Amino acid sequence: LAWAAERVVAAVADRGDAARCLELLLPDVFDATPPKTADAAFLEALDAAASRAPLCRLAGLCCARAPAQSVRNALPTLLPALGAACSAPGADVRKAAVDGLVDVYRALGDGVVPKFKQFLREDQVRLVGTYVHRAGLSAA
Repeated sequence: LAWAAERVVAAVADRGDAARCLELLLPDVFDATPPKTADAAFLEALDAAASRAPLCRLAGLCCARAPAQSVRNALPTLLPALGAACSAPGADVRKAAVDGLVDVYRALGDGVVPKFKQFLREDQVRLVGTYVHRAGLSAA
């Protein structure tokens, strides 16, 4: 079901208004952001119930297609959620979060890195940078 929903949102974002798709997605992204005091069991239950991996992938997809200003407007909700997902117990959630952050970076450029540092550890910022570099090389 999540796969089908991702395809529908991708099609709408491609053919319609990616900024509106991002706007509609943000409440779900916010709802899937765990409290800072959450333990591993809570995070696993959250990932099972809220499916943070698809939410991260959809957020990235929308950021890749939306105007930069729409992505900038989404940062106060998006970055805490993606930052928390980068530390998730599940590898699929962590990978989707990093991919989403790569899409945010590609939409906004170097200026977003200081904002990343507010929500990510230094090693996570470097990992995002590595994926940004790889994506740039494969696009060239």
